[in-house]
Amino acid sequence: MPPKGSIFFYNEFRQLGVVIKEFRTPRGNQFLRAYQSVTSIFKIIRDIREFDPDVIHSQSPYMTFIPWLMRKKFTTTIHILYLKRNLKFKNPTHLIAISNESYEFSKRVFGMEDENITLIHHGVSDRYGESISQEEKLKLKHRLNINVDKLIIGYAGSVSMRKGCDILVESLKNLSEETKKKIHFIFLGEYREAKRTNGFKKW
Repeated sequence: MPPKGSIFFYNEFRQLGVVIKEFRTPRGNQFLRAYQSVTSIFKIIRDIREFDPDVIHSQSPYMTFIPWLMRKKFTTTIHILYLKRNLKFKNPTHLIAISNESYEFSKRVFGMEDENITLIHHGVSDRYGESISQEEKLKLKHRLNINVDKLIIGYAGSVSMRKGCDILVESLKNLSEETKKKIHFIFLGEYREAKRTNGFKKW
């Protein structure tokens, strides 16, 4: 099932005529989760066969065993660098890396060959590079109760340790009091690791 924050995104796909199949995350005790996992895998395979795609993209590298079992061409994307090779990961027909680091990681950890990897950096819409006017900036500062003389520094992304936000927070703590008074730092993103990364604050 999609997270609550993704409902609008899912509805946009449905309006475009995209067929979405949903699978619940296994829950309960160990035996119940195992049973739900096995039945879900068979259901996923059955649904994929219904559409009979030429190529399958496995969002999670740990789900690549499904198209591998089906003997289909498949790809996956390496986003993070702490994955470990296990029985669920099968080397894809072709792999997508999103950074030089994930490119080298794919070769080192998963034994991928250069000819079987494509490096595609994350794209960013041009609208994020468009500056707003000074007047609009002042209006925003007033609306958000931010001192107009402060320099705003922002972070956009998932607020988590794997993104290095804990290092950023420690850096902010080590700024001089004089510097802290001159800046206003804003974190913008989902906050999933509250128990592990408490201590975030705005300067």
